[in-house]
Amino acid sequence: MTSLLRRAVFRTSPVRAARMYSTQTLPSMEEIRAEQDRREQEIREAESAVAALGYPEQGIYRQQVVWADLDQFRHVNNAHYIRWIENARMFWFRQLARNLPPSLHQDIEEGRNIGVILATNYCRYRRPLNFPDTALVSTAVKMPLERDDRFKTRSVIYSVNQRAVVAEGENDIVTYDYNKLQKAPMPQPFREALEAWAYRGK
Repeated sequence: MTSLLRRAVFRTSPVRAARMYSTQTLPSMEEIRAEQDRREQEIREAESAVAALGYPEQGIYRQQVVWADLDQFRHVNNAHYIRWIENARMFWFRQLARNLPPSLHQDIEEGRNIGVILATNYCRYRRPLNFPDTALVSTAVKMPLERDDRFKTRSVIYSVNQRAVVAEGENDIVTYDYNKLQKAPMPQPFREALEAWAYRGK
């Protein structure tokens, strides 16, 4: 560093230095809203792509990828995929329960009387996911329902940025009597509600 430059730096006060680096770079609110609109359009197109895979569009859950989701390998840690599938499954249950009798709806949401419980959880990882991004997670029921006390679901995680599936999951869910702590036959209204959420892909 030359003596002239050194004197210039040391003679600059902290306030003046801050002003030197301060420029009028704030985006306008119109620019911010336009960017938000573009992103919303991208997400809606991705939701249509997920629905085209055979998942009901009404059950798609938007999961924001946050910086804390990344691990030392600079991609989303695999454990978060399982949590996101769970988040989407709870969202899906709330949508499904809208058409149930109020008492059954409440039992399922609160895990009492006759409800549901997760028996197995499987996830296949297809692509790494990075920040920033929005993951679309959806759940659908595998048909036909082969047993009266359980059913299988399929899940998908879709990256809006990559326009591609990054993971797929499968679950066994048991109808469960929380009073007796044992599996139970599926209530007929619940079975009928499940059929409306069938997976229609290949």
